Formats: sequence, C-alpha cells, structure tokens
Amino acid sequence: GHILLILWALGQAPLHPASLVVRIAGLILMVLVFKKEIPLMGKLFIPFIIYAAVLTGDFAAAAVLPFTAGIGYLPFAAGILSFQISDMILGKKQFGKPDTFKQKLLMFLYYLALYLIAASLW
Repeated sequence: GHILLILWALGQAPLHPASLVVRIAGLILMVLVFKKEIPLMGKLFIPFIIYAAVLTGDFAAAAVLPFTAGIGYLPFAAGILSFQISDMILGKKQFGKPDTFKQKLLMFLYYLALYLIAASLW
C-alpha cells in the first residue's frame, strides 16, 4: 500500500530535491528511535531497513506536495506522517512491554492517517 501511495504522490508533482533531505532525515530518525532494538533484530534487520526505506520514501514524497502541488495536499502529507509515527510505535511495541497508552495512540494515529489521506482526495 505504501508503494502505491508513493507512486500516486510522485504522479501529482515532479520529484523535488527536498524529498531527498526529508528521506535522509526520516531514515536517521528511525535508526535513532530503534537504536536499542536494532541489535536484537537479527535476521529481521534487513526487512526493517527495507520497511524504513519505504515508510520514509512515502513521507518524503508526500511532505513536499503542499509546496510543489498546492496546499490542498497538506492533509495527505499529515496523514502519511501519522502513518509513519503509528508504524514506529507499532515497531517499538513489538520489543517492549504492553502499554495501553501506546496502543491507544497507535490506533488514533492510524485512523487519523486514514481520514487525512481520504480527506485530501475530497
């Protein structure tokens, strides 16, 4: 699904050089957030890197749309950011103790992402 969102976003406006900056920053942030978990991943490290690359690519493509294709894409960018944060919480949850607050926050961000992405198409 994220790859389709990337392709759709790239179809809305040409790729902007700022996307690369956003993507690199996103990858660095994900590595920093998961620095304690990375040594525990073992064989899951490669899938983690691939998924991190897809998530950050998704947000990098969406983040510049409000600037290159119009402010109407702001809900889309915010929705993709909500997706990325909720997926990061989900990933952290896999290595931590169950936490009711994190679960509620994760679901709030997930449904917010769905709403904002859909709202951007209205």
